[in-house]
Amino acid sequence: MALARQALLWASRNKWLAQRFPKYRFAQAAVRRFMPGTTPEAALDATRNRDPVIEGTILTRLGENVTSPAGVAEVVGHYREVFSRIAAAGLDTHISIKLTQLGLDIDATAAFDNLMTLLECARANDNFLWVDMEQSRYVDATLDLYRRARTQYPEIGVCLQSYLRRT
Repeated sequence: MALARQALLWASRNKWLAQRFPKYRFAQAAVRRFMPGTTPEAALDATRNRDPVIEGTILTRLGENVTSPAGVAEVVGHYREVFSRIAAAGLDTHISIKLTQLGLDIDATAAFDNLMTLLECARANDNFLWVDMEQSRYVDATLDLYRRARTQYPEIGVCLQSYLRRT
């Protein structure tokens, strides 16, 4: 089991795979139920067309460990736009982010500021923001930033990973 987990984590960070794997039809078919597309339009369309029995949806942008300030700014802008589009469409869907997308590997203070920016956007759009737990080494920092943000914004939740020992 540990070997499979390591292989999946390696694959999730491999840039070569990230560029090529989604282009294969078998890959698209395998993940369509959980990842109906790679653009905001595809995700919002899937949300609109979901099974009516499903209460709501959570959207996320794949990728983690963004290591450049420009990349972080692009991610924050992306999520702000998606919050606005969700509100404009009147959809019952939330957003889930990873703190390494917001620059946690660069500067924890800047990542917190970016988190607060997205929480303000969630509030302004009457929405909710989920923070995904990442690898073990990020657990303490993730919970710290979550707790700090929660004091000002009840529109935040944290998603724990069941495979982490502490969970």
